This record gives sequence, structure tokens and C-alpha cells, in this order.
Amino acid sequence: MMRHRTIIQVILLSLSMSILTGCKEKAINPEDDIPLFKDFIEENIDKIADDPYISSTLRPDDEMYEVMLKLQRGIPWSES
Repeated sequence: MMRHRTIIQVILLSLSMSILTGCKEKAINPEDDIPLFKDFIEENIDKIADDPYISSTLRPDDEMYEVMLKLQRGIPWSES
């Protein structure tokens, strides 16, 4: 019985060590991604989006648009 417990402890220790050493953080350098997107950037650098709200989920005709705009600008708002 003691032998099984020792074997389980060794297995758990080995597993823990392999997980910890495998998860070592690598320094992230955003400039490493530039070569991956270089062609795309060169093709699209001068393009202008047809939709100025392309990155937003809210549009000027949405009910929440004015509320979010006030929040972003630090203007107090109330439900009225």
C-alpha cells in the first residue's frame, strides 16, 4: 500500500514539474508579428473604410449610442 502511494506521489510530482516548466513565460515582442502581416499591411495601408463605425457594435441609430458616447466622454447621463 505504501509503495502505491509513493508511486502516485512521484507521478504527480513529475507531472507538476513538466507542467510548470512547460508554462514558462516567453517574452512577447509585438514586433515579431510584423513579418506575418507585412503583405496585408502593404496592400491595405492606404485604404479607407466605407463604414466609419466598422469597429463599433453601436451605430448612431441605436438607442444606446448616445448613452455610450456620453460615457466615453465622461458626461453624466440619465435614463429619461
